[in-house]
Amino acid sequence: MHRHPTRSRSVIRPTIVCFLSLIALCCLHGCGAGSFSDPDSTLGGNVDSGGPRGGDSVAPAGDEVGLSIKVTPVFCCDPRAMTFEATFANPSRGRGASFVWDFGDGHRGRGMRVNHTYGWPGDYLVVVTATLSDDSVVSAETIVSLEALEVPSGEDDPDPQLPPEEPTDPPAEVELVADAGEDQEVAAGDLVTLDGRGSYEASPEALFFEWRQVKGPTVELADASADVTTFVAPTNITTQTILHFALIVSYGEAIDVDDVIITVAPPPPPLPPVRFAVVLENSLLVQVLNPDEDQSTPQIQSFSGEWGRATIRAVSDIEYELTLHAAQRLNRVFFPWFGQDYPCNRILYPHMMGLEIANDRLARGRWSDENIAVYPGQTVFPGAVLDSETQARGVFASNWPPVEVRVMYSLGRITARYDQVVPPEHTARYRCMIVDAAPGESSMAWHRALDPYKQWLTSHMLEDGLLPIQLPEWLLNAHGWNNVQLQNYDDPMGELRYRWEAWGEMFPLIQTWGSMSDRHYPPDDQTSCCFIDTSLHPRNAELPAVSAQIASEGGYIGHYARPRNTGPVAGTNVNAPANRQFLLDWITINRTQYNANMNYLDWFIARPIGPVLDVARQFRDGLWGYDTVCERAVDVYPTTFLMSGALWGGTNYNTTADLTLDDAPLSQVGISFPRLVRYVLDDRVIFLGESNGDHMLWGTSRGGYFWGERMAFLLGCKLDWAQHIDSGAGTNPAVPAIVEAWTQSRFWQRRPVYMDTIGLTDVPAAFDIRRFHGASGEVILAIDNSAGLPVVRFNLDGQPTTINTTGSWFKIVVLGQ
Repeated sequence: MHRHPTRSRSVIRPTIVCFLSLIALCCLHGCGAGSFSDPDSTLGGNVDSGGPRGGDSVAPAGDEVGLSIKVTPVFCCDPRAMTFEATFANPSRGRGASFVWDFGDGHRGRGMRVNHTYGWPGDYLVVVTATLSDDSVVSAETIVSLEALEVPSGEDDPDPQLPPEEPTDPPAEVELVADAGEDQEVAAGDLVTLDGRGSYEASPEALFFEWRQVKGPTVELADASADVTTFVAPTNITTQTILHFALIVSYGEAIDVDDVIITVAPPPPPLPPVRFAVVLENSLLVQVLNPDEDQSTPQIQSFSGEWGRATIRAVSDIEYELTLHAAQRLNRVFFPWFGQDYPCNRILYPHMMGLEIANDRLARGRWSDENIAVYPGQTVFPGAVLDSETQARGVFASNWPPVEVRVMYSLGRITARYDQVVPPEHTARYRCMIVDAAPGESSMAWHRALDPYKQWLTSHMLEDGLLPIQLPEWLLNAHGWNNVQLQNYDDPMGELRYRWEAWGEMFPLIQTWGSMSDRHYPPDDQTSCCFIDTSLHPRNAELPAVSAQIASEGGYIGHYARPRNTGPVAGTNVNAPANRQFLLDWITINRTQYNANMNYLDWFIARPIGPVLDVARQFRDGLWGYDTVCERAVDVYPTTFLMSGALWGGTNYNTTADLTLDDAPLSQVGISFPRLVRYVLDDRVIFLGESNGDHMLWGTSRGGYFWGERMAFLLGCKLDWAQHIDSGAGTNPAVPAIVEAWTQSRFWQRRPVYMDTIGLTDVPAAFDIRRFHGASGEVILAIDNSAGLPVVRFNLDGQPTTINTTGSWFKIVVLGQ
């Protein structure tokens, strides 16, 4: 705020003051041409009593660089005129600096040394603001007192400046305001306009403008002295860049300054060799972008043909969009299409908990296999990772809302295939994410290839209210469940009672299968654990009573349920509403007639069952119950999963359970790689254990000395325990040892997030260690010490770490509590 002091009735007599000041100064210090030096004239001293008087400097910001103000009278002049000079304790700090002065009377100036003449006596706050060569800004201030001289009685004044009899306001001052316009966000190569026409004062035609760039790569202004000027945003940038401009507007001695920030986004990278293909009737048409990987390829390319027209553009440096307008019926669309081999030795594919497939084990015919798994349902997320020791490429469908898509791969080639028909004169859009990654200091290449997709998925789920997932505390804190296959026992209710009494404290959750079927033995080949029938078999007539007893004693029990047929239960076909209602009715029967107090749904999301986001919202809104566990997993569905058969890999991938998985991980077409899916579903509740084929690896040497149990522990998955523990082959010591490690560390209460081996290096071969992060920021380590060694030494985030394992098989260590 400018100060305008009230005029004194005293007479200002510049001629006398100038003469007296000259004599005094010459006598004390000597005269010089046009300047003088007086230590007392700097801040903190006084000029002659008839002229200006300097005050103490107040410069909080300026103190850091020693900025101060020196005030001296202009030699042999009007006593209202003085010189202001900005000084630094270290003179080198002033090199390249710019200065703006506010003299406290409504006027401003520019320069390191300036003159100014005051019109009226009074006290004035003088402020100098300096912009240094490193773009930092400092300031200093002082108070200048301008005193009036009284005219002695009878003295002749040749030029008396007498005030009027009654005081009046000083002449109207110029109201000058600089306005550089609003900050802007632009793209590289844009024509940018700097507009200072918002500046104003009393007489617009007399304004002078100066645009000055103070930060960022130098650009060429069309006219730096015009009120409106332009420049081209720089294109030779790779990151977001700030351009800072100052607008200096002057009118006579009046000066004002404003600034404007221009944020320039870097140009998107050249398109990689992304291709797409469309299937028109029985012919395959491939459009290739950038086949020679020419880095000058533009960011947008368009194509046309008898099938229609298409455009591919780079959304970001890793995400691309295909916009396709069909002229004829398009039966299939492939995007992206990588027909060239990528140098890798394995493919990580998200079937069940993940498969590791040797690149050289896949024939090229695998590229067009009709039975390749589809997302959602048969694959957890719509993508795959091509991996080697030195690099990895992640390819993911990044459509939102998500849609059905098959990610297909063979010998380093990869594509995403959409089977939804595009009718003539319709437009469809597809997005994909392509991430090329190298190993980091503490992570592997496949981690880094997956990280962008994880971030993308999390952000979209948060926006749609799918996170955080709503689950009951008892489900979050459980170690696992006791999986009772009723069809496998002569006395199913006796087995159920025994399981609860013997193991209810360790596993208070129980799931039953086969409540609707007879014993699963020949010759009755119609019996099964999985009939699509809601009615109880007579041999299980006591199930409601036993369930009620378990629930009354603090347990939780659920019974098998599944959709009526293999078709959609929430899709667009005419049977969808009936299918969905059939399943909801079955859930109600289990709860009201069979006394279940949790849900298990088989086959429900093991195949596409409708629009992906619609189904996800059904879980979010509680249609299927927040205490529901579904077999298989889909990344966007906010519920709990049972990964049945995930360790075995399934017959489709020719995995032989008799082989030790650790010894020959790539010797077959497909082998389990459960770390893949666990890394993506880092905090999701997953049951992993004996169901559907994994029992062949559980509690035996087939899986490499309790390999299945060890994987469940290391992955932070809850146990799916199916066998009668103390019968047949005898006890399984791995299960109680795992539960003890979890209990002592309060593992589940810490809400662990799986981080795989990030930050873990130099781990001895005898140990397997996985990292988790807890809800309070603690680091949690799960240590598999099946060799029974007493001490493990390794590096954690670059720091040597030693842990006493005390000979235990399984240990949870919590750091940073």
